Amino acid sequence: MTQPTHMILNNRITIDDYPSLSIHTPEYTIYVTDKHIQVACAVHTFDEWWSYSDREISLIDGRKGLAWWRKWKPVLQEIVKQQR
Repeated sequence: MTQPTHMILNNRITIDDYPSLSIHTPEYTIYVTDKHIQVACAVHTFDEWWSYSDREISLIDGRKGLAWWRKWKPVLQEIVKQQR
């Protein structure tokens, strides 16, 4: 049995969930669960991730993070869609 991944949500609320998928990119490691996506240390629901503006993503990790998100957001959306 796989050990649960312990994730930190907004540095104060923790969730324990089993990741159904992990993706390792040169910039970040991503974990996908039934309800959440963790990119590096940021954990949010699918809807929260999909609704973030470019400005909000930039505040997380600057221009590098925004460039990465623009590339990977559609990929992650398709993965989540296929898993549901």
